[in-house]
Amino acid sequence: MFNEIQKYKHSYIVTKDIADIIAGDAELSAMGVLKLSGICSDYSGNVFVTDEMQHVVIKITSYGQISILAGALGVSGDNGSEVVDNADARFNSPTGICSDKSGDLYICDTGNNQIRKISAIANKVGLVAGRADCTSGIENGDIAVARLNGPKGVVVDNSGFIYIADTLNHSIRIVRGSEILTIAGLNGTSGNHPTWVEQPGDFGIIGSDARFNSPQSLAVNASGYIFVADTKNYVIKRIDQAGWVRVFSGSGIFGDTLGDAETSRYRNIIACQIANKSNSVFFVDFYESGLSRIIKLDDVGIPYIRTSVDVSLTGNYYADITHDQSNNLIPIYGEYGEQSSSSSISSASSISSSSESSESSSVSSVSSVSSSSSSSSSSSSQSSQSSLSSQSSSTQSSGSSLSSSTEKARMIVEIKDSLGATMGTFTSDLNHDIGTAIVFNFDDNLTHEEFPTILTFSSFLPELACGTNATITTTWETSLGSTWNQETVWSSGDGYYFMPDSSLAVKLISITIDVC
Repeated sequence: MFNEIQKYKHSYIVTKDIADIIAGDAELSAMGVLKLSGICSDYSGNVFVTDEMQHVVIKITSYGQISILAGALGVSGDNGSEVVDNADARFNSPTGICSDKSGDLYICDTGNNQIRKISAIANKVGLVAGRADCTSGIENGDIAVARLNGPKGVVVDNSGFIYIADTLNHSIRIVRGSEILTIAGLNGTSGNHPTWVEQPGDFGIIGSDARFNSPQSLAVNASGYIFVADTKNYVIKRIDQAGWVRVFSGSGIFGDTLGDAETSRYRNIIACQIANKSNSVFFVDFYESGLSRIIKLDDVGIPYIRTSVDVSLTGNYYADITHDQSNNLIPIYGEYGEQSSSSSISSASSISSSSESSESSSVSSVSSVSSSSSSSSSSSSQSSQSSLSSQSSSTQSSGSSLSSSTEKARMIVEIKDSLGATMGTFTSDLNHDIGTAIVFNFDDNLTHEEFPTILTFSSFLPELACGTNATITTTWETSLGSTWNQETVWSSGDGYYFMPDSSLAVKLISITIDVC
């Protein structure tokens, strides 16, 4: 099976599957890795992953050294309530994993219905939650008697409280002192509450009245809000500090169209994570016959695609995500179904034109889109906005094998500075023929910005015989005069925004949109 851990530069959204390899397929395959499932990073830059099929926890150091941290490759089992050395630990299908401020790791030992802890200093593995006999159940109370049922998500907040997505119990649990309690949901009972119509104002409903359906992951931000991947309800729910639960993003309807927080549709939310510095919510939405998408939510739950891959075409998908302390996005890129055996962990390879060779050390190596806002001067954005003008023209797409038809399309591009202030909005001809490219030329109307410009796209594209995807190519120029292109495939109706992959001041030269 294919497994890969990738690394994308912070403050960028990936527009193509280009990434530095942190741990590649050849290395992982040589170790016998089969199915990477969960991922996290610590404050020292180490990355940790679980292998659900080989029952081990793997460590990748900041220098790229890969080793088995705990467990025995291919050997499942349990240690009851014993505290054992890492090498003597036995797991049964470990999935979710997280790190606390001390570097200790917490692992969902899913098949054993337990949460285990790996001590960073002592190199020992012990039992944190779940019965020593590994039985499943719904009981709360003292750690010795409380039971879990197939937990797949775990996270630790700044106060040291451990939160668990108790997947098969359809509930969210907390380890507080010597007790395990349910803070949201009813153990053993699935459902979907609240929905958008059931949550008055910003509060939602109290945790004991909330219902989930197979929640697989959860994350907690710096303010103490807990975000839950309510997997089979196709939504992200949020639990506040007082225990109120509300829908944060997702309509609750199976699908893949994106809109606002209330209308967006998801298919199978399998991972949820908070970016360390931006405090933004990221999650993985995966469906075996469609797209596997890494999505970022803004502060009101509106989704933006950061990167995606077509599972039906490639056989690959994103299994889980984390961020390192520099806010670099690090996903597991795995294989779904009967594909050739291979796996890896990666980070971004450089994209640059030949004219950029003299400044290659200064240009970011990641082809991507911004995942967090950078600071920039508001006066610069205001002056840029007042001077903006554009020319929209249509030219025959040189790479298209399709002739023009009577179908029409329109594309709207909004340009913002890195603080989100609108610098200009540009609309193509309303009666644009499908089969030709929409071109926006900006000439010298845009100045070089110290921080990259954000682009957002929206459109009015009909249902087309050739599909509803468009290829967007942006041409950028650095302050040193070199230019390069970035390309992404965009689906009509979805809102994307992205930035150039440059650490230098840049300006936008043109946008070409091949709508068919």
